[in-house]
Amino acid sequence: MNSNCQQKEHDFICEEHANKCADAAIVHQCMKEAKEAEICLCEAETRALEMERDMMCLQIEWAKLNGAKDNAKSKGKESVSKCIQLEVQEQVEMLNDDLDSLHSEKKEHDFICEEHANKCADAAIVHQCMKEAKEAEICLCEAETRALEMERDMMCLQIEWAKLNGAKDNGAKDA
Repeated sequence: MNSNCQQKEHDFICEEHANKCADAAIVHQCMKEAKEAEICLCEAETRALEMERDMMCLQIEWAKLNGAKDNAKSKGKESVSKCIQLEVQEQVEMLNDDLDSLHSEKKEHDFICEEHANKCADAAIVHQCMKEAKEAEICLCEAETRALEMERDMMCLQIEWAKLNGAKDNGAKDA
């Protein structure tokens, strides 16, 4: 029975090691995905800053065109100015749409990060529960081993007792 407990303890240690490896792989994957998401977020923030810069340039251009429009003397200059203003306005609207899209991506990134953190926490809890269950199983096995050892010792004592009583009975018959 003792070798059975040793085998169970060995199996537990192997399983615990496998669980630690699995947990480490999960944590590594979570950290990798978080870093990738962080890089993606940095790239998105860079694009957002570039768009803001472009939008400011367009706003400056818009202001110049509005000033040029006020100063325009001829109808031809005014129509060119209006055409450029419309083009600038379209570009500004397009940049605003891109900024909205980036804000949406950032929210999604935050959600994914939180989701990965939850997966890591869940894996740690599952591992802890499995470890505690195996520890309880080992304690039970050790208790069974001690009980069997006590039973063996008691049987040995009963055999000794029977031998002593048998020797005493044989001694009483001889006398």
